[in-house]
Amino acid sequence: MSQGSSDFVTLDGCVDTGDSEAAQRRTDISLVARGRSRLALNMLANTANVAVNIFVGIWFTRYLIHRLGVSAYGLVPLVSQVVSYFAPLTFSLNSSVGRYLTISLEKGDLEEANGYFNTCLFGSLLVSAVLLVPGVLLALHPDAVLDIPPGHVTATRWLAAGTIAAFFIGLIVSPFEVASFCRNRFDLRNLVSASSLIVRVVVVVFMFSVLGASLSGVGAGVLLGAMTGAGVAVIVWSRLMPMLTLDIRRFSLRTLRSLASTAAWIAINQVGSLLYLNIDLVIVNRLSGPKSGGSYAAVLQWSILLRALSVALAGVFAPTMLALYAANDMPGLIRCSRSAVRINGLLMGLPIALICGLSKPLLHVWLGPEFSKYAALMILVTFHLSINLGVMPLFSIQVATNCVKWPGIVTCLMGLANLGLALVLAGPAGWGMYGVASAGAIMLTAKNAIFTPLYAARIIGAPMRTFQTESLLIFAITSVFTVVCWIASNRLDIASWSALAAISLLVSAGYAIMVYFFALSHSERGVIKRILRLGRSTSTNA
Repeated sequence: MSQGSSDFVTLDGCVDTGDSEAAQRRTDISLVARGRSRLALNMLANTANVAVNIFVGIWFTRYLIHRLGVSAYGLVPLVSQVVSYFAPLTFSLNSSVGRYLTISLEKGDLEEANGYFNTCLFGSLLVSAVLLVPGVLLALHPDAVLDIPPGHVTATRWLAAGTIAAFFIGLIVSPFEVASFCRNRFDLRNLVSASSLIVRVVVVVFMFSVLGASLSGVGAGVLLGAMTGAGVAVIVWSRLMPMLTLDIRRFSLRTLRSLASTAAWIAINQVGSLLYLNIDLVIVNRLSGPKSGGSYAAVLQWSILLRALSVALAGVFAPTMLALYAANDMPGLIRCSRSAVRINGLLMGLPIALICGLSKPLLHVWLGPEFSKYAALMILVTFHLSINLGVMPLFSIQVATNCVKWPGIVTCLMGLANLGLALVLAGPAGWGMYGVASAGAIMLTAKNAIFTPLYAARIIGAPMRTFQTESLLIFAITSVFTVVCWIASNRLDIASWSALAAISLLVSAGYAIMVYFFALSHSERGVIKRILRLGRSTSTNA
């Protein structure tokens, strides 16, 4: 990949020196080209940001469970999951504008770029107005949708209100976040995320200390965190893209229809994804009650953190893929996407193996001995990610090539099948929460082991089994180290964080050696070396 990376940066600074004004204009607007050499730095920044998220997530989950209790805690991720049902239209609109805005800037067409930006911004305001009514209804009557423990209805209303308000703030500010994507400045993108996270946690801890533990305090933290992140996002946008200006006159229904042609199918894809990933807590809550829902939500936390890590890692490659497609460099796109799948999957394989193999002692140390019985459930919701997270960079290919129709149809149909299977296994079959987890693992893996890699290969002209080969490699290595961790957890006394850390470091060393020398290509090892050099340089400068 080091060779590929050098190919990507050859456009850097390619300006016509015979016309200083044109040269300056080209320098200002060649945003993507200027960021192509940032792959290693972006991956390091994303990894550091997600590491902070994981650390805070682990501590914060335990903090909330101990302060609120399992049943009340379960409402926190549950309300967030229900609010996410508003997301398909909003996410799809901003995903499509990222594509069109990147291509416009790569072409040097500032007028078109401003049109896309303002259309997305004011289109987001219109979507907010449409979603306001169901949002208010959900905030006023959360008990109509959720099974809420006695005595928590009023506090849940405040939690829902804060979460919904934060969602609308994120929706309105999301067009501004496109700036860091197009500039390939994931370090600044992570600054927005980190500022929101830190403020949210600080506010919750403060309110719990002063007013006592309550779901309403969590809602306040979510809202203030979103407001902080929005402010930072606007500041970053103003610094990165001063050439984009707020102008309602540049809102265009024609441009909106152009965005919608891509956004509609992305929205359908997102509906399917919600039926895969954001329906389980609701089913468990309604069929098994709030206490089971809280236990399931706690165990699911690790899977959620792994997904966030994978999204961050896979997102590093997205601007480069868009730029390669815009330049019609299909061989470069194939090389980049194949390496992206391998690197992303192998980086995710280690934490998956550690969490699954050490699930029983991990739950014991993290949440207490009463949670050790959920070790099998943790494996069930986590291990299949060795297949399903590795292919995440391929979704950028679908957006870059605007081939989003069939992925939308397939994802939506299989999401519906997942919902049906989960209801059958959890209800009539009597599997309860294990049935919900099993359904998700089966249907998601079926899609991402077969359709996603084959379709990505087809639309970019790669051999059909290109990405399936990478997935098999990732699955095999993850499986081996999961077994190693499982054996260690059954033969060793692992009853503290220090013991978990020690065994994790040993396994990680073995994993790193095996992957580095036997799974990565020479060029990909060059990427890893650059990341490590950047890490050493950053720590030295600090």
